[in-house]
Amino acid sequence: MTPREIEVLGLGRLSSSSSIYPEPSSERSTQLGPAAERFPTGPLSVVIHLHGIAWIVYGLARILLAFWLLAFEVTAKLMFGALLSRVPNPFAMMDHFHIVYAGIVLVSFVCGVLGVLAGLALLASWSAGRTVALWAAFLSLPEMPLGLMLGAYTIVKLLPRSNAGTVAA
Repeated sequence: MTPREIEVLGLGRLSSSSSIYPEPSSERSTQLGPAAERFPTGPLSVVIHLHGIAWIVYGLARILLAFWLLAFEVTAKLMFGALLSRVPNPFAMMDHFHIVYAGIVLVSFVCGVLGVLAGLALLASWSAGRTVALWAAFLSLPEMPLGLMLGAYTIVKLLPRSNAGTVAA
């Protein structure tokens, strides 16, 4: 395998200044204009394209989940309230439930918006795409199983690798 093939497959070590996006060829960018530099080509572009689409699908699913939670808020309150018939202070527990439920809805909506933005950023090669994708990845980790898989993959692929911690044997 050539060093370039190792780098494309993600098997080699990348410097902290390198990106997951391949460098655009000067021949291609002169033929297609400055917009061609924003869109990667080659085998890695398929991975980036699928990664961006996965984030968009995940983000839309989380936004739909937030609306679903809002639609069934009354049912959730009634079901939780029915469990509180024999506790010493049911009103305090019901207040805590309202706060936790509102937090779950808010986190779901924020994760959804960040997921859609991360997908668009990866597809369009925005300059802040890596940062948005990392924020979305960290916030999606508690969501099982899709958020955990997509978040862990994004963190592994987009966090800079440091060679300072490696020890030569």
